[in-house]
Amino acid sequence: MIINMIEQAAIEIIRAAKTNCFREHISCFSETRDIFTAKMQSYIIETKKHLEAEDKIMVVNVRNFGDMLMSRPAGREAFLMAKAYVFNELRETEAIVLDFNEVKVLAPSWADEFISGIKAAYSNALQYINTENPSVEASLSTVLEE
Repeated sequence: MIINMIEQAAIEIIRAAKTNCFREHISCFSETRDIFTAKMQSYIIETKKHLEAEDKIMVVNVRNFGDMLMSRPAGREAFLMAKAYVFNELRETEAIVLDFNEVKVLAPSWADEFISGIKAAYSNALQYINTENPSVEASLSTVLEE
């Protein structure tokens, strides 16, 4: 099912590229990128739904804690809130997936408190998705190096 979705997305991207590339190169790139982004977002959503339905992962939408995540005390508070209200249903076999979609700013201090809290309290596998934002990418690389 998932492989078919990826194949379908690739076919649609190639079709869009073939029909549009004879016009303007810039708009072609833009349209192709937009189609690819939309298809990959759809793929991520469907994959999350599929895995959640099988109780293999717990997706935590980090955006629920705000879109500008800064300061160590705020990160600690977010972890304690997640521990009380989100992770209370966590099974030992589930991986925790932190979804950073729509997070605009992530400070290393916030990420350190939140992720350290999870690692200290739970032995579940920890994964990260939608980390393309430069702020998120840089903060995670700093925190995960330690």
